[in-house]
Amino acid sequence: MEDEVRHTVLALHGFGTSATSFRHLAPHLSRDGTRLIAPDQLGFGDSAKPEGVYSLDLYVRLTVGIADEMMLDRPFLLGHSAGGKIAAATVARHPDRFRGLILANTGGFSALAPVLLLADTPLFRIVDLPFFRRRILRQFKIAQTVETPEQWEAFRRIRGNNRALDIDAAGYRDAVRGITLPVLLVWGLRDRMLPRGTPKRVLHDLPHAQYVPLPDSGHTPMRDEPGAFARHVIRFMEDVASGE
Repeated sequence: MEDEVRHTVLALHGFGTSATSFRHLAPHLSRDGTRLIAPDQLGFGDSAKPEGVYSLDLYVRLTVGIADEMMLDRPFLLGHSAGGKIAAATVARHPDRFRGLILANTGGFSALAPVLLLADTPLFRIVDLPFFRRRILRQFKIAQTVETPEQWEAFRRIRGNNRALDIDAAGYRDAVRGITLPVLLVWGLRDRMLPRGTPKRVLHDLPHAQYVPLPDSGHTPMRDEPGAFARHVIRFMEDVASGE
């Protein structure tokens, strides 16, 4: 007899990573009867890698399409880093399709970095020059996401689409602020990737969110403290279920 599935979580990874971001979390959730579904996002991992088509609108449609294809009945949507802004935008546009939103060290709530604004201009062809990566890009925090050849290729492939991937520029900010579904914000306090004040910005836009800081975690709390992360997620889902 198959184990009963108590909850389903659809998880969206961040830039430069893949579904393997959640491999440490999966066993902890599974023991509680939670089904974790983590696809490779378009452009990353084993997913297709087309040129020049990336936008927040597209990722929202793909996320809903995955839920449809797998016939998921109102799963919880989890987003980490850049996957967080996709998750927030998806829930904002399709609140009836999900039970709650879980954000982990999410991106999208701070101003777009100047280097990413520059990436949307023809001038950014200099990214193809070897010295750019060695001398210039390393001055920005984003350099931490392009440390491998695969990450670098993803960065080059997506360049020119940063405004289309931005919550404000893509016109999602008001909808995100209007989210009424339950929200859990888990934050690794040792994050060296995002600005220190990002959690406050998230809570400004989502004041009803439950905030859980993890002092011993960095940018990827589901990897650094998977057990603690899972406990908070499970407790959140149980609270949501009991209130329905």
